[in-house]
Amino acid sequence: MPIAVTCPSCKAKFTVRDKFAGKQGPCPKCKAPITIPQAETKPAAPSTAKAAAPAAKPGSSAAKPAATAKPGAKGAPPAPPTAAPAPAPEIVIHEPEAGGPKNASGRPTTKPLARQETRFEWVPALMISGSALVALAAAWIMRGQLKELVWLRGAGLLLLSPPIAVAGYSFLRDDELEPYRGRWLWIRASICGLVYLAMWGAYLLVPADATAEAWGWIIVAPPFFLVGAGAAYATLDLDFGNAFFHYCFYLLLTLLLGAAAGLAMPWAGISS
Repeated sequence: MPIAVTCPSCKAKFTVRDKFAGKQGPCPKCKAPITIPQAETKPAAPSTAKAAAPAAKPGSSAAKPAATAKPGAKGAPPAPPTAAPAPAPEIVIHEPEAGGPKNASGRPTTKPLARQETRFEWVPALMISGSALVALAAAWIMRGQLKELVWLRGAGLLLLSPPIAVAGYSFLRDDELEPYRGRWLWIRASICGLVYLAMWGAYLLVPADATAEAWGWIIVAPPFFLVGAGAAYATLDLDFGNAFFHYCFYLLLTLLLGAAAGLAMPWAGISS
């Protein structure tokens, strides 16, 4: 006969088969250990039904109480039959509802969800490539002024840093997340671009002796990459790996623009 069990931890009620009596197992709801009690049967209540008997005449021997007759004596009325115990109600064991993902019909499924890959869009890619070529051509044409005027180089990077940040975000963003678009994208990309521009300003403050030897870049370069990746991570919600590549993308494009303008590259001062 099934045994009714109540979890002492979460007070969940369920039933188990009697073959598990005395054994221990986890609660299907809170996973707390439970010891299954022994099955108990309650004795059936005696029947109160009495057989109807015809009324006895006053003074007759049948009118005397039956209690005066000794059990087993001759002439004593037979004992009323004992009612059979009522059958125990049937208990239905309900299997706990399985958690996890479900299919369209509502049934649990163990099939993993397919990861949506980042889609490559040709129109933005062509626009970004065309803009980069225009910027390289402008740097080549204005190379004389860019060499002499530091403020002109800074103004050019100030204009180009947000579009470069947007371009890198369009390639490195995760399509499984809701991407930034429109005004909010340009606000976040502008903040990220300003941090990247400030990194070039900080590089100008690094003493030339610190990067004169190749081993010096082992100390100088990591803080720049950590700060740059942290900026993309905080402003564009990229994971840290993609944020690192986002800063590398910006660094590569700005170095190409500097090479087109005839500027000295950061590694030019390394002694052989």
